[in-house]
Amino acid sequence: MKNQYTFEDIEAYLAEEQTEEERRSFEADLEDDVRLQEAVEKHRLAHQLTSAYAAERTRGQVAGVFNAHRKQESGRMISMRRWAAAAAAVLVLLVAGYWMMSSPQQSVPALATSYFEPYPDRVTTMGSEADALTEAMAAYNAGRYEEALALFGALPEGTLQIELLNLYTGTAALQAGQPDLAEQALAQTARSATAYAPAGQWYLALTYLQQKKTALAKPLLEELRQEGAYKQKSAGELLDQLP
Repeated sequence: MKNQYTFEDIEAYLAEEQTEEERRSFEADLEDDVRLQEAVEKHRLAHQLTSAYAAERTRGQVAGVFNAHRKQESGRMISMRRWAAAAAAVLVLLVAGYWMMSSPQQSVPALATSYFEPYPDRVTTMGSEADALTEAMAAYNAGRYEEALALFGALPEGTLQIELLNLYTGTAALQAGQPDLAEQALAQTARSATAYAPAGQWYLALTYLQQKKTALAKPLLEELRQEGAYKQKSAGELLDQLP
């Protein structure tokens, strides 16, 4: 996560207990941080669990705890405070169990995101179209991917080698939430007989994984791992973590 949000921070967001400034900052990070999105979703599910499932399933468990306390009290009525504490203990255990079961593995899209790094700027700006290309790459390097896509699309034909242009276009499209465009552009580079093909394969595999198309991503990653090419180590690590 960009900011290391705590359990309490996420709970405060869901309970609408943050200040306006805290909420805006949190939601800005939430919009493009997949791990934070998953953490918030887990909190929401935990809330649903305690409010719905736990209300039904734990009734017997809570009653058992309550009755055990009653026996320990030798027939005296247990206080409401102690009963509430016993019920809360059962619910805490239930929520803890849910988190343990739901947290062992990242989702496939989140795994892909954790391996993503933008393809580095290898462009040399020369000639009459240098200003337009410089502006496009500046947007790309700054992470303004939607702007970069528009600028890449407006470049005159021949400004940049097509395989490299497709590589930057596909990478930007992947980060801008346009997987169809990313697939189209990256597939052309991945299939090319150029030095950029391995990079195209890597980013195309990440694009597939973002869409949970694991079967399409695995052959690309296997090829990268076996050939000792671009991202060989990362491709092997990623393969080992895929279902």
